Amino acid sequence: MLVVSSSSWCGVCGPEGLGRGDSMRAWIVEEQRPIAERPLRFVDLPAPVAEGTQVRIRVVACGLCRTDGHIAEGDLPLHRRPTIPGHQVVGVVDQVGAQVTMHQVGSRVGVAWIGGACGSCRECRSDRENYCPQFQGTGWHLAGGYAEYMAVEERYVYSLGDLAMEDAQAAPLMCPGTTGYAALRMAGVDRGDRLGLFGFGPTAFYVLRMARSLGVEVLVSTRGQARRELAVKEGASWAGSTDRDRIPDGLDAAIVFPAAGSLAERALAAVRPGGVVVSAAIAMPGFEIRDYRSNFWGRDFRTLYNVRPTDAQGVIRQARSIDLAMPVRVIQPEQVQEALQRVLAGDQPELATVVRWP
Repeated sequence: MLVVSSSSWCGVCGPEGLGRGDSMRAWIVEEQRPIAERPLRFVDLPAPVAEGTQVRIRVVACGLCRTDGHIAEGDLPLHRRPTIPGHQVVGVVDQVGAQVTMHQVGSRVGVAWIGGACGSCRECRSDRENYCPQFQGTGWHLAGGYAEYMAVEERYVYSLGDLAMEDAQAAPLMCPGTTGYAALRMAGVDRGDRLGLFGFGPTAFYVLRMARSLGVEVLVSTRGQARRELAVKEGASWAGSTDRDRIPDGLDAAIVFPAAGSLAERALAAVRPGGVVVSAAIAMPGFEIRDYRSNFWGRDFRTLYNVRPTDAQGVIRQARSIDLAMPVRVIQPEQVQEALQRVLAGDQPELATVVRWP
């Protein structure tokens, strides 16, 4: 294990993160390169210290996300060098800053993708922090949960004390769960509506369960046979192959998860005039609407742009009232690099992979 000196680490923790002498293990990204070339390094470094309105969290579980891979491989730029990825965090508050009022030591909490915003712009004042020009992502702009400890502004820390889910099950709520809640909100479906899902990974799994609890009929188009079978088991009324089958028309809304521009027009064509298509992809290649009148006219195309604290709070409320547990693979900290490679390759039978910190 490589030991990093505190002077070389201040770019991630900041000066407030070096004053206590505690050490921790963490995975860092300094040089971006393909995941097969092992861009992550497992290191010892000083643990952060909670200052002001920050809380320090002892990380118990952190989900692995494709976005972490995009950061490691260079699809997304590094905002800090080195960077600690990870934004699906469940842990316990073990230290609070002098100005903290929302959390206390010993509280079980979660941390999601949004880790910071200015708090004063028009977007922040209207509960739209996801559009803030100074938006900061956990594990991207800020140090994340691929570490034993992290310091987070208290506003972006969510209470999980009464949530009856095991930590490894709760961790994915913080990203695919939060994203799914936001996408379902944007789709605007209600009881009796028909919702199409293109792709069936962890985010779509959460959407299906939440939509079914609302009385929404869900149809799924995805490539893998195992995922189609899982969708039907979870209550989808129809599940077909993206490559071979045409999803039934007349949908009230659709959500597109893969970063595949070819699916956008297909989803628009399946939605009735007056319906909504939501793209939940963080990136997507350019695409062309070849038949505007038949496939786009009268439809509403929306893109999910980051998430808000209220989205994280919303999915936590859902998890208190309905079963949102999903199949997860739990790994040890030393296995993160190889596990992230499997996540990017789609080479895992479980819907989510979670690292458990001892």
